Amino acid sequence: MATAPANRQLTAKIVTLRLNRQQLELIDRTVARGVAPDRASLVRLALKEYAGSRISRSNGSDDGCE
Repeated sequence: MATAPANRQLTAKIVTLRLNRQQLELIDRTVARGVAPDRASLVRLALKEYAGSRISRSNGSDDGCE
């Protein structure tokens, strides 16, 4: 099993999201609660957290949740 380097850098990518009204409202409510300053920042945070969870799982620390 391979392990990821501790100083792994993420490369910049362009991501296009197509969200419905309900998804946009959820994002806006989350931004309003102060989790992130704007929609783009919230999406970047979510992608960073998702990538981190995928790296953790590939290192054998799968918690069984998907």
